[in-house]
Amino acid sequence: MNNVEGINGGYREPPSGFEQAVEPEVVDDVPWWNRGPKAGLASFGKEVREDIWESRGIRSPDGVGCWIVGRMCLAIEGKSKEEAWNVMDAIAKKMRQQNRIRFRYRRVSLAHIKPEPVQMIIDPVLPRGEVTIIDGDPDAGKSWLWMALLAGLTGSQICPLPPPLNQYARSISCALILTTEDDVAKTIQPRLEKLGADLDRIEIVSLTGEEEMFFTATDAGDILGIAKQKVPDIVIIDPLTLYAATEQGFDPNKATQVRKMLTPLVRVARKLNAVILVNRHYGKTPKSAMHRGIGSIDYAATARSMLGVNKDPEDPECTRIVSHIKSNLAPKMRESLTFLLDKNLNPPFQWSGTCDVDPDLLTDSEASSAARDEKSKRTEAMDFLQQILAEGPVPITVCREQAKELGISDSTLRRAREKLGVASEQTGFGPDKEWVWYLP
Repeated sequence: MNNVEGINGGYREPPSGFEQAVEPEVVDDVPWWNRGPKAGLASFGKEVREDIWESRGIRSPDGVGCWIVGRMCLAIEGKSKEEAWNVMDAIAKKMRQQNRIRFRYRRVSLAHIKPEPVQMIIDPVLPRGEVTIIDGDPDAGKSWLWMALLAGLTGSQICPLPPPLNQYARSISCALILTTEDDVAKTIQPRLEKLGADLDRIEIVSLTGEEEMFFTATDAGDILGIAKQKVPDIVIIDPLTLYAATEQGFDPNKATQVRKMLTPLVRVARKLNAVILVNRHYGKTPKSAMHRGIGSIDYAATARSMLGVNKDPEDPECTRIVSHIKSNLAPKMRESLTFLLDKNLNPPFQWSGTCDVDPDLLTDSEASSAARDEKSKRTEAMDFLQQILAEGPVPITVCREQAKELGISDSTLRRAREKLGVASEQTGFGPDKEWVWYLP
C-alpha cells in the first residue's frame, strides 16, 4: 500500500472478462497487484509467494485474488479513510453479488438431463421422494390410517392392503415414526401389533433431551443422520402442527413461512427417496377438501399427494371415508376407500370397501346441504319424467310446460333426463311434425 510509486505508469487496464492484463514476456515489469487474474501464481515470484504470504502462515491467493487486491489498492489511492471504506464496501457488495450468481445458480441444457421415472410405494397415493399429507378432524382416524398402511406394507395377514391399493404396492423394509400425538407404548405399538404389522421393520424416533419435547422443522436435516445406517422407505410425522412449531412467531397462514418450513423436509424426502407422510388437522371453517386443512394453501401446493379422512355422514360412529384429494405425479384414485373404526371389532380398524362420493361434500357443510337439496330436486324431476313418459312418447313442449307448473327448472329437468337416459326423436311430417321424449 505504501509502495505505490509507478503504479499509474505501469498499470494496464485488463480487458473485460478477467482477461490477462499484460503479455507474458513483460509480466515481470508489472507489479504483482496489477497483473491479470489469469497470470498464474507462479508468475508472482518468490518474494510474493514465500516472503509475503507463506512466511505469515496464510494461504497464497491465486491470480484472481492478487488481481482483486491490486484493483482495491488502485481504487482507494489518494482517498480519505472514510472514502476508502465506502469504496471497499461498494466493491465487496459487487463481489458478493457476482459470487452469488456464480455459485448459487447454474444453467443446464434439458438435453443433458436424464428423465427419471416416478416411483411409488403405493400407486398413486404414496410417491417416493415427496411429501404426502393426510388431512382430517381429530378422531377421524388419521393415525389409524397410516398404521394400517404400514401394516399392509410390512406383510400383515390381519390387515392387508385393500383393492385397489394392493394392485400397485411395494413392500417396505423400514419405516420411521416421529410423533407426539400418541403414546408409543400405550397406543402406537399395541395398535400396530393388533393390525399384524412386522414390528421389526418399524422404528420410533424419540428425543432424549428433556428440553426438546418434540421433533420440529429445525431438526429436519437430522433425519438424514438418523437414516444413515438404515434408510427408511417411509417417514411418518404426526402431527404436522408440532413439527411446524420451529420458532416463536411462526404463522402457518403465511405462504413464505410455510414454504421455508417445508422445503428442508422436501429435500430430505428426495435425498432418501422416501415417502414423507404427515398428518394435518382440519381448520374450523367449512371449505373444499383441498383448502380445508389448517394453514396456508402452500401446504397443499408443496405436497404431491393428499388424502382426506372424514366420517361417513350416514354412519358417523363407525365408518370413515378416505378420499384422494390431490395427485401431481399420477391420476387420482377414482373412488374413495372406506374403513370401519369400532372398538368392538378385532382389530378395531378394518377396511370395508369403496364408495363414490365428492370429497368436497364431506368437508363443506354448505356445499353438502346445497348438494342434498339439488339431489332432492333432481329426484323429484326424475319421478316426474318416469310418470309422464310411462305410457310412451310425449311432446317436449308438453313435458316442459308441466314441469314448470310443478316448479322444476329447465336445468334440473335436463340433469334428470341425463340421469334417466331419456331419448328424443322427431315424429310426423310437415305441419304435424314435432319432437318428443321417451324412455328407451
